[in-house]
Amino acid sequence: IVEEKGLSDAISVEGCDCQGECGYGPNVVVDGKLINNVRGREGVLQALGLD
Repeated sequence: IVEEKGLSDAISVEGCDCQGECGYGPNVVVDGKLINNVRGREGVLQALGLD
């Protein structure tokens, strides 16, 4: 989605491994901020603030 929207140079996104069984995953890190419960395309768009 980052590449599709042309944001590769503007935003840093990475997946991160679960640190326990809290139930808040899957998680991504966007510009250094951990975002929990990112599920599917809509979740990624929301995490990136593109919804």
